[in-house]
Amino acid sequence: IYLQLVEGVRPDVDLVLQGVGDAELPALEFKPEEDPVFFTHHPNWNFPPLTVVPTGLVFRIWRRDLPPLSPSVTRWSLDGELDPRVPKDYLTRNLIGQFHYMLGLTFERNDWAIAERELRRARSVASSNDVLFYNLGLVYRRSGLEARSLAAFRRAEEINPRHLASGTRPRPSDRVTEAEARLADLDALRSHLRATDARLAALNPDEPAYHLRMAELLLVSAGVPGFVVSKIPCARRSFSTGFRRLPRANTASGRPRPPSLITHQNSPDP
Repeated sequence: IYLQLVEGVRPDVDLVLQGVGDAELPALEFKPEEDPVFFTHHPNWNFPPLTVVPTGLVFRIWRRDLPPLSPSVTRWSLDGELDPRVPKDYLTRNLIGQFHYMLGLTFERNDWAIAERELRRARSVASSNDVLFYNLGLVYRRSGLEARSLAAFRRAEEINPRHLASGTRPRPSDRVTEAEARLADLDALRSHLRATDARLAALNPDEPAYHLRMAELLLVSAGVPGFVVSKIPCARRSFSTGFRRLPRANTASGRPRPPSLITHQNSPDP
């Protein structure tokens, strides 16, 4: 239906049906910087030379060796979204939620304040969408916001305790278990840093200086060079970045093990 409605409207755009399941697709040859290729859904490719970049409502294929694309957004709300006279049934709320989720993804790496505003709008308007909350959990996990990630995965599990409608059949309960373990590791590392760093111990946890120092220590624990840490002025950004790689607690001694990379799924699963 989609192809029938839009095919031929833009003669400069070629529409290619991806196929579903085990469909054999024709080889696609293109230069991302000259021949823009967009996907309505994340293709979940694993091809190192290329990356998949959220751009408004679609995903664009881009080369990793080129400068990153700047976010491009033409609108911040859908027609009728803010009009109380327009009925907001379940499908409409999910459509609005997906719209703001995609805007959040678009700004995830460039402007977290905008990204979080859009993600908050998405989870508010589509509060019963299990796939949305599962994907929000992945986004927050990538950003190092472990508590928010856990809350999102728990909400997805509340809505749907079974596997999601996806080829990989992911279960929110599995992500909840992982998030709980990461949060426990993070709490253990924070306690260890508070006990071993004199500067941190002398600060009040309610002060910004405390959180900045904690962020610096987390970054150093993650293997980020000290001279790089000293050049990061924003406590929130450094604090979030520091969570990406955390030492897991040694059950025998209670001391952190050497840092090991916590791998993240770089794209929405479903």
